[in-house]
Amino acid sequence: MANSTLQAIVRLWESQIELSKKVKKRQFDDTAQRAWGFLGKSYRQLYLSQGQDDSEGVSMMAAKGPYFKARRNLSREYIALMMPFIHAKIPHRLAEPLRPPLPHELGELLGSYVPPQVTIEERLRSWMLTWWLNYTPNETNLTHELRTCLPEALVKGRGIVWHEIVDNPMGPIPGSFYGTVDDLFIDPDCEQFRDAAFIVRRRRKSAWRLAEEFGIPVGHLRGKAQSHYQKSLEKSGALSELNSEDKELRDIVEYYEVYSRMGIGAKLKGADEALKEQRETLETLSPYVYLVICPGVPYPLNLPEDVLESPDRKEEMLRRLEWPIPFHQASDPFPVTCLDFYPNAHDPWAASPLEGALPLLVFLDHLYSYIIGRIRVTCRDIIVTSSTLGDAIKSALESGLDQEIVKHEGPASELAELIHIIKFPEMRAELWNVVAAIERAFERASGMDPLLYGSGGSKQMRSAREADIREGHVTSRPNDFADMVEDFNSRIGAKEAIATRLFVPPPWHLFGENPPEDPENPDYSHAPLSAAWAAYVNTDDPVLAASYMRYRVESGSGRRKNRQARIADAQNLTQLLIGPALQLATAGSPNQWNTLMDILGEMYEMPMERMKIAMQQQPQLMLPQGQPGNYPEGAPT
Repeated sequence: MANSTLQAIVRLWESQIELSKKVKKRQFDDTAQRAWGFLGKSYRQLYLSQGQDDSEGVSMMAAKGPYFKARRNLSREYIALMMPFIHAKIPHRLAEPLRPPLPHELGELLGSYVPPQVTIEERLRSWMLTWWLNYTPNETNLTHELRTCLPEALVKGRGIVWHEIVDNPMGPIPGSFYGTVDDLFIDPDCEQFRDAAFIVRRRRKSAWRLAEEFGIPVGHLRGKAQSHYQKSLEKSGALSELNSEDKELRDIVEYYEVYSRMGIGAKLKGADEALKEQRETLETLSPYVYLVICPGVPYPLNLPEDVLESPDRKEEMLRRLEWPIPFHQASDPFPVTCLDFYPNAHDPWAASPLEGALPLLVFLDHLYSYIIGRIRVTCRDIIVTSSTLGDAIKSALESGLDQEIVKHEGPASELAELIHIIKFPEMRAELWNVVAAIERAFERASGMDPLLYGSGGSKQMRSAREADIREGHVTSRPNDFADMVEDFNSRIGAKEAIATRLFVPPPWHLFGENPPEDPENPDYSHAPLSAAWAAYVNTDDPVLAASYMRYRVESGSGRRKNRQARIADAQNLTQLLIGPALQLATAGSPNQWNTLMDILGEMYEMPMERMKIAMQQQPQLMLPQGQPGNYPEGAPT
């Protein structure tokens, strides 16, 4: 393959990226960006001083429109109201064996032995992954990433996190990090995200970092923008000795990461002849291809020309083009997890939860601008005076000081004839009724019921039963959103578990065990936990990593808790279970009692460790002593 082939690859994917952008704009961006624009990030127009021009160069004092361009900013209020209902903390993650339990009746019918529902190996794997998946969110600050992601899901319609392996003091760990949905592009020909032949992630990075990452000359990169550091150097004159061409160089590069499930693109209709000539060779590569495309660079950044000249060209290409994490074997095949509250049926995007309320939001902003402008007009007083009025009285009228004493030459009765005050008509009270009606319509369209604010609403509740019924109806939409956020967290946990099984070696330091002297041939004789991790968690098979376990979160563990309701539940639970639990504890089985104490401690938010009954010594399990990725000889079955 020659350089023309690499150029053809770049041209092909640049055209696919542009097409994806156009289709996304029509299917998603137009509405999403309009809804996002109502968050009111800038209030510059509201505070323009007299005579100052706005961004279009029109003097606000001379404009015929409203002087104050107010924003009701209900989008921001909508986010602030919904966030505590749908996300309070990272929910507790659970890892469970995927193999369905076989009924004992099947063994009786067939007259054969039915293996136990869950083997010791499956239990060990479940315990370890549950422990690990509840450790990683704190290390990668997943709470912050989700709180950054959720506003986009609530307003634009989709929030996303990307999955990567990051370095940690304890070793490599999987992480999930927010990325704006504006930088995601999807195969324009698919109807559902799961069926997409490729996705694209737009990224921005310093030129020197990108060149260092891919081992290419920094001069090959064409920047999209200037860093603040370069701007400060240019402003200070430190770049004055450079020629005009070098001064215009930008050191922030915009590039695209392509995750393809259809190979390198030789089968596409728009492929160049150079690609079609090499189609047979290119099709021998994996269908799962990762490409880094940078506008202005005639080759993919992860596939420079010198790779094509190496003796082991095919092996090197396969290594460079493979996905960083092979999620393609999972049911959710891409290294990104999406949160869609209202997914569409015939395109891979989602509808904004505020889409139906946008016309009301637009009208409210115009209405508030009009009302505030009218307040300014109707509160004015125009004072008409005679030319014979004394200068002292004119100065006093202009100063606006209170209880100012001014001498008047002549009788005070003639002042009424020398001064006339023009008052403007008061603003009509019906306008406020219109505002209230539009805001109520917006509340219904968006789910911002007054009861969610803690107010009692317009109707007085006469019983606790009625209050519970109304609360159930009012919180049905936030609870539905919260269920979807929990499912979102489950899928994030599944992605992190797959990455863990493929790329995370035994975490020696977290286990409190000494690392091996020879990592290539580790000795597990004094490291039973690491031996179990190497045998039951680690694998180099992406299919096994993606399909052997089921990952979910504990229901309700990530939501805001109602303290009064929790205390009432704790009291009812105590009356129901404390008797049987105490009897079992006295008989030597304190598990139920200790579990009840944990529940009560969580509900009352009090430490209950002293109320627990000590467990009896359990028989120790035999842990494996073999090599990573294999079931060792003598392992329990």
